[in-house]
Amino acid sequence: MANAKAMGASVIRAWAFLAVEDFRPGRVAFQYFENGRIQVNDGPDGLHRLDALIQAAEDLQLRLILPLMNYWGDFGGAPAYVKWLAPGASPVSEFYRCPAVRSAYRDWVRAILTRRNTVTGRLYADEPAIMAWELMNEARCERELLIEWVGEMAAFAKGLDSNHLLGLGDEAAGAMEVPEIDFGTFHFYPEAWGKHPSFGKRWIRKHRRVAAALSKPVIFEEFGTKENRDYWYGQWMNEIRESRTAGALVWMLGHNARDTSGYVDDYVIY
Repeated sequence: MANAKAMGASVIRAWAFLAVEDFRPGRVAFQYFENGRIQVNDGPDGLHRLDALIQAAEDLQLRLILPLMNYWGDFGGAPAYVKWLAPGASPVSEFYRCPAVRSAYRDWVRAILTRRNTVTGRLYADEPAIMAWELMNEARCERELLIEWVGEMAAFAKGLDSNHLLGLGDEAAGAMEVPEIDFGTFHFYPEAWGKHPSFGKRWIRKHRRVAAALSKPVIFEEFGTKENRDYWYGQWMNEIRESRTAGALVWMLGHNARDTSGYVDDYVIY
């Protein structure tokens, strides 16, 4: 975080989720499954770490975007919820459909948005270092069901915390018309999507037009390419500035320190 600040960053997006399968004392986890229920780990190796992250951001005068769930199985995510609460239901779309899973998601949102920080003493809803919550990283589902889910969960989240911005956290600004969604997001990984990196400029302009039509800001909140990064990132950043898109967050900044080197992929910038 200090390196990011020194490089000129103003906002960091970091996970507010971490569900593990086999919980044991000393293992870091925010949630785990035990006795037929999803449990919240409110301890030094649990949410105290999120408390510390928020304090660190404030000390560095950074702001945080905090997604509350992951579509993917990394760090638990929707697949863990479905496995635990809807056994035998293999599609991740059951995350959005199953009543037990939806209830558990609301419980998690409530636990986080009403939490009192053990370091700062403030409610999360009052933390100045938090810029925004996101309902889910890279949410994917059939559109009708997704919009219905976003409508319910966005209203629920805003009822708990009206002080902070709320986004979905999706890849293509697909839920900006929901009134409680304050800003749109879009991602871009040309190799994974079968696109040429030059498509990125059109992708940025498209989402800027959609956002402008809805009078909402939109951010390019994840992007990465494996080849010729300096050139293409420069091209995309110029388009961000020229189109007056609200911001951009590269995926992802890494470090070789022991406690941060465990999660890497092909897009890490060291």
